Amino acid sequence: MYLQKINLKNKYALVTGAGKGLGRACSIALAEAGATVIALSRTPSDLNNLEKDIKKVKGKIIKVSCDVMNYEDLKKKLDKIGISVFKVAMPWPLDTRDLTKWAKGFSKILVLEEKRNIIEDQLARALYHLDDDNRPKLIGKTFEEKNIFVPSYGELNSKIIKEIFNDIFSKSQKSEIPIFTNVLGNKKSLTKNEKESLDRNPWFCAGCPHNTSTKIPNGSKAFSGIGCHFMVNSMDRETATFTHMGGEGSSWIGISPFVEENHIFQNIGDGTYFHSGILSIRAAISSGVNITFKILFNEAVALTGGQAVDGKLTTIDLAWQLFSEGVSLIAIVSVTKDKYHPSIKLPENVKIFSRNELDEVQKKYRNEKGVTAIIYDQVCAAELRRKRKRNILPEPNKEIFINDKVCEGCGDCNAHSNCVAVQPYETKLGRKRIIDKNLCNKDMTCVDGYCPSFVLVEGVKKKSTFSMDTIRSKVLKLIPPLLPKLNKEYASKLKFNRIDLNKGDVLFFSNLCPHKSKKNLSNFER
Repeated sequence: MYLQKINLKNKYALVTGAGKGLGRACSIALAEAGATVIALSRTPSDLNNLEKDIKKVKGKIIKVSCDVMNYEDLKKKLDKIGISVFKVAMPWPLDTRDLTKWAKGFSKILVLEEKRNIIEDQLARALYHLDDDNRPKLIGKTFEEKNIFVPSYGELNSKIIKEIFNDIFSKSQKSEIPIFTNVLGNKKSLTKNEKESLDRNPWFCAGCPHNTSTKIPNGSKAFSGIGCHFMVNSMDRETATFTHMGGEGSSWIGISPFVEENHIFQNIGDGTYFHSGILSIRAAISSGVNITFKILFNEAVALTGGQAVDGKLTTIDLAWQLFSEGVSLIAIVSVTKDKYHPSIKLPENVKIFSRNELDEVQKKYRNEKGVTAIIYDQVCAAELRRKRKRNILPEPNKEIFINDKVCEGCGDCNAHSNCVAVQPYETKLGRKRIIDKNLCNKDMTCVDGYCPSFVLVEGVKKKSTFSMDTIRSKVLKLIPPLLPKLNKEYASKLKFNRIDLNKGDVLFFSNLCPHKSKKNLSNFER
């Protein structure tokens, strides 16, 4: 068997160039694994020979003799077996001219699109003016008595699409697309042994500070807000809800009198705080609720691309501002505690802690009355990587590896770090763990678990580092390009006319074609 341990039963494979060579071998292998092969080849005799070989392995084949490099030929051949597909290149605005031309003559058109019906609505408007003989029935988000036919949520996986086709064809005595009825079969056989698609939850980057900052002690609860830290809702960290920007903590003001919970942690980003979050903190102080604001200071508006936070904002300034508003206790938790020198002047109720002390600080603050605050200071992982590449920040001279001969695959490193760079690694002795160095940002939280399999290598240097000055010098050494001669006029010229703003002149731009006279602009030139 070519494809060992692979079961492709109830699956379908389209192979181009299936008559000879690699395409032929792939077709036989796929058929042997259980797939129904839709084989395309220019030579009918090659397809007939392929059919004999596929029948020997008890496989199934659908033969299509055509030249895939000839679009018209391919389209004609596919039309004969009932397949006609219009691939949309740009959903908005839709090319309704070509799409309407293609749609004429069909009785039904199925629109498959995830999320909202963007294409379907535009197509409906385009087909509305056609006469009854040329206007096809449109099937999409709705179909006959079903209000929700093609779902507007989640992913359109193969299982959903199969069931959609079966629902359509079960309504008609004779299928208008016979190949699909042959391929798809009945609904019962489709769903048999069909596995549900995996959930693809959003997650933090490798080494993201939120992997640590969003942790809360056992028995506590937290609210999320606007920013990357919102993704903690997908993780098992007793964090829920969302709110508009600047509304962080306001929901707790309304909820707290009606629940048994006495305290809540509220995550809020530094960008949100500077924008309007301070107002919610002020409201919480006025209402007298028990809440700890965790201000996640990562030096970037990471959710929208890593822009700098508007205005000048440091953790020291932030601590003083919170103190002046009346926050009872303030902690600065930093991955680099040493940068806060004792000579730095801070309010009397502000204490400095290391990242490893976050859990202890939270346990203390959840028992305090009123409003407390934790400023979690750690640079955004994506920004940290960018700055290291640009030599703005130094690259750590150490690397962490996992010895798979010692690793037992317990997953404790994942549990402590929550890091996507720590990945499963299949070995002869079972599943172990490995660190993907392409993702790793050297946060080092994976070593916090009790594990003897980690290996620390110090003195590591990058293979090559280039400063911007070095890159600039190399670029200047390149041979300059050969520029075209400017002894003739081209199709279009942009003319910028000189102006004198002191004399009240008006700026004038003109696109001139060679055949147009320049005399028209003589009054505007100086």
